[in-house]
Amino acid sequence: MAVFRLVEDVAGHQKVIQMEPVEITDGLYAGQFHLDSQTSFAPAFFHLPAGLAVDRIRGPDFSFYIRYVQTIENLCDRVRFRNVNMIPSNILAVSVLKELKKLPVREDLAEKAAKLAGELEEGIDRYGIIRHPEYGEIFVYETDGLGNYRLMDDANLPSLLGTTLVPVKEKWKEVYRNTRRFLLSAENPYYYEGKFGKGIGSPHTPERYIWHIALCVQGMTSEDPEEQKEILETLKNTTAGTNLMHEGFDVDAPEHFTRDWFAWANSMFCLFVNSLLS
Repeated sequence: MAVFRLVEDVAGHQKVIQMEPVEITDGLYAGQFHLDSQTSFAPAFFHLPAGLAVDRIRGPDFSFYIRYVQTIENLCDRVRFRNVNMIPSNILAVSVLKELKKLPVREDLAEKAAKLAGELEEGIDRYGIIRHPEYGEIFVYETDGLGNYRLMDDANLPSLLGTTLVPVKEKWKEVYRNTRRFLLSAENPYYYEGKFGKGIGSPHTPERYIWHIALCVQGMTSEDPEEQKEILETLKNTTAGTNLMHEGFDVDAPEHFTRDWFAWANSMFCLFVNSLLS
């Protein structure tokens, strides 16, 4: 559904969203409610590395948490429980589910979508926002719904940095501004600055590698033309002579990078440039 909306926004191709959205959304909800019914009462317990949040799924008393802090990414994944607590995924889910009513779907399905969006939104308000001593109210990246959370961001999408790429309520816009200041600072463990750039990297790539995708997202969500110009120059100057975007690159030596051909990053570059032109 997010792809349908993106194509419509960028290309104006109204016919794209007529590609049997009812079947797609029926499948989505089958997966969503299947996950709820199958995991809310499934005994599971394991520890992540020291210092990280702990995921618990251990009976009826935690069904509320599982219901509210869930993700759109791995709805039917019964193994990777760690993904049930990613706030960026939940924010994306809220936005997409609220926009379902704009598609030609059954009325009962649209009602279910609105109800689920409200529940997820309440969960984010309750568990996904904390008060930081320096930045004020900010989004956490991950939470277990029990008071444990991680403050960081990952260059992958959905990300906290990309929160305003989708429609969000006014309260979250202010929380996002605070969060953005935190994310683009040394307090984010995956924010790096170097000779050839500064930006957000990922635990999936080497230390001090920042992602072209994250730079594009930073540019697309920026309200500062000078910041956007600086990012565009960084993107142009860190292709290592390939004239292509990569996954991550070393901020001190951009000839060291991952993925010499990364269509996702190339596409995000095009979207960023298009946003500047428009």
